[in-house]
Amino acid sequence: MKITTSEINKKQKSISVQIEGELVLSNCEKAKKTFLDLLSKHNVFNVKLENVEAIDLAFVQLLISFFDTAKNEKKQIKLTKNLTSNIETVLKNTGFNKNIEKYIES
Repeated sequence: MKITTSEINKKQKSISVQIEGELVLSNCEKAKKTFLDLLSKHNVFNVKLENVEAIDLAFVQLLISFFDTAKNEKKQIKLTKNLTSNIETVLKNTGFNKNIEKYIES
């Protein structure tokens, strides 16, 4: 798993967050710490999921929590995805798409 960030606008505290690789249970603790750190420092998030090799329910739940926490803290969050059909199927079957469709940028 790799989470890459780059600042978009310092004044607005906006950041781009790219998440890729194996998004699985064994990487959840590291990702959670990163997400909490980002939430404490930024107000606007452009999240991109791409080059995802694997994803499991634990990581899906963590992503949903990240998105919902940002929303509850009145922060802006948008999601773009560039995923294989197999990964998209996993996300659909876990309910991820239903839970975060309001954040997906068309």
